Amino acid sequence: MTVSELRNLISPLIEQRNLLNDQIRELNDKIKEVVELDAGSRPITFAESLEVYKDGVECRTYRKALDKYIKALNAKLSENTRINNSFGYNEKTKQYEIEIVINKSASDEDLIALSNVLLNHVLPHTKSYESKLEIDEFKGLIKCLPISEYSLCEDGVYNVIQNGKGGFAILLTRYHRNSLVYQSNSLVNVLKEIRQHYWYQ
Repeated sequence: MTVSELRNLISPLIEQRNLLNDQIRELNDKIKEVVELDAGSRPITFAESLEVYKDGVECRTYRKALDKYIKALNAKLSENTRINNSFGYNEKTKQYEIEIVINKSASDEDLIALSNVLLNHVLPHTKSYESKLEIDEFKGLIKCLPISEYSLCEDGVYNVIQNGKGGFAILLTRYHRNSLVYQSNSLVNVLKEIRQHYWYQ
């Protein structure tokens, strides 16, 4: 067969493929529409709002609900502390990450209020995942919240982690290497350490 004849055989197959791709795109758009309608048909819990996906589809309705929850929780805090939707998500838990932001002028009372919000509202709905840390106290399941700090990750990424026994630490991840820079059984003490060394203006 000549090149021209072979191309003539390929041409209808390309048309069929394009038609199938259009049909698949339309069905995927319909799936997204159904997911958004279902998510918006009832009240969304805070735990649900943390989820990136609903039925395997990224859900914008959940994201909007999370923004409302964060706004309501920040109303309990002073202007020197807040939580943010970090606009990233934890690949292990498939949840949006709630970021901790502390101004260096935050008072101890501000940090206590932030601790209460984290312990009573955020951490109970944050999923645990299996830690790969070689530190005995933080082997097994941990929860993780990123820290927004003044250097904007110049030295690496800082996170507050919680183990299953109520212990907390500040974890620095740099070039896939992890190290604990501070550890305490008190979340307030961890927040004080952030205020002193990992604050954000």
